[in-house]
Amino acid sequence: METLVAHSHEEWKNPDRTRPHLVTNPADDADFRRFAEASIGAGITPGALQAALRLRHPAAVVHARMLSGESRSVWYVYRDGHWIPRRRNREVDEPA
Repeated sequence: METLVAHSHEEWKNPDRTRPHLVTNPADDADFRRFAEASIGAGITPGALQAALRLRHPAAVVHARMLSGESRSVWYVYRDGHWIPRRRNREVDEPA
């Protein structure tokens, strides 16, 4: 008898569960996100990723989320060393 296992949408899109899921900040910096994702290699540690990112972003910091029961590693990756909000849309924020 075959056992069916439910997977989340994220697991279906990226079945490599050995690769950490990166939560990058600022969230709207696509270049930083792509660079961080491209810097991940087999067996990389948060410290090694942080060192690689600092070649372009000297203040970058990487923290691994450590929650029991999680089946996949999640790393928080801060370009500026801490959380910052998304850039605001000047057309909306500036008075006419």
